[in-house]
Amino acid sequence: MKFCYADESGVGSDVTVVAGIVVDAVRLHRARLDWDDLLEDLRNSVKGDLLELKGRDLYRGNEDWRQVDGGERTQVIDRIIRFMREKKHDLTFGAVHRDNLVSARANFALDGFEERDAWSIAAMHLIFGVQKNYQSEQRNKGNTIFVLTKQRLERS
Repeated sequence: MKFCYADESGVGSDVTVVAGIVVDAVRLHRARLDWDDLLEDLRNSVKGDLLELKGRDLYRGNEDWRQVDGGERTQVIDRIIRFMREKKHDLTFGAVHRDNLVSARANFALDGFEERDAWSIAAMHLIFGVQKNYQSEQRNKGNTIFVLTKQRLERS
């Protein structure tokens, strides 16, 4: 069994991305403890309370990361990527470009398609990607649990 936690970025902008981390259920408890340890170490890198790791703030040097120079932030990003690889977590994503969505809606007649927002379509793209990636595993039907978050924004 797999668990996929996904979160969005760029909703309401030109590109909506839903990115996910896939963890095997056998390693889920250990993964949570390891992630908590990593976050605790990262809290020591910033001044203030790092309650949630926001990639846009880390990358741009905003919010809690304002006082951390670019070189140190790059090292933190590298550390997170190494953590994912060492722990054998898979990363996945679905993305939708606003112009392509507008064009697709104009050119395809699919029931309900015109009513779906960019987040929903990107999330389905992510789910289909996970399904395709793990289809060769035995007894894989119905063995992935997706946890998706969604901000409440206007349709894009």
